[in-house]
Amino acid sequence: MVKIKVDLWKTGLHLAEIGIKKKEELMSKSRRFTKDMDIIGKVEIDKKDYGYIAYRKELWERKNPLERRVAIRLFSTDIEYLGAIDENLGRSISLTIVNEDPSPAYVVMLPGSKIVYTIERLRPRFAETDSYLLTYINDDGELKPILIRSKRLAFGSDWKVTDLYSAKDIAKVDGKTLDIGGEWEIKTNVKDERFWRTLILFAGSLKFYDDNKAKIEEIMKQIKKKSIKLSKSDLLLFYNPRVRR
Repeated sequence: MVKIKVDLWKTGLHLAEIGIKKKEELMSKSRRFTKDMDIIGKVEIDKKDYGYIAYRKELWERKNPLERRVAIRLFSTDIEYLGAIDENLGRSISLTIVNEDPSPAYVVMLPGSKIVYTIERLRPRFAETDSYLLTYINDDGELKPILIRSKRLAFGSDWKVTDLYSAKDIAKVDGKTLDIGGEWEIKTNVKDERFWRTLILFAGSLKFYDDNKAKIEEIMKQIKKKSIKLSKSDLLLFYNPRVRR
């Protein structure tokens, strides 16, 4: 059993960005660590330091909700890029219209992988808990549709991860209710580091869970007044990679 701890801090003021490790130094280590990046937590695997969770602060704090987007990065302790989860705003809007409820949609991108994994909120049924569909493809090209479902009547942000083919639970993402910043413990028997990173990034997105839903509701009010035009960065998530640009 692999045990992963995702510990998100209450504030962005911490040792990873002050003192010796200044932001300029972090930026020089990885081009993925952009100027607006803010480290918000650390990750441990089996009680050993694994890396840091960061997000694009300036992008998330934009006043216009159509320009505000969740963009989270996972870095090693040496600031090596390990993966990203980005909100696909176009899909979020489309799913919200269909589901008639705020429905965030994300894409997960991992270095060395040609596959882009999607995590999208499913249409909630009567009295059902919140759930997301992770469309995952392993290194052998095998499709693995995975359901990430909030535990019914559970305290905190607790999620059960189920392989829909086998109907077996393959992981748990358990939140700590008394942690102000946000802390999640992931337990899994799956021996696939890309799968671990995907769940780590999903856990990181939960920090923005309520605020992002509120943002989508704000966007839906705008839609009633005028048509929506996506920004260039949002359109990039829809581009056909086979077309020369």
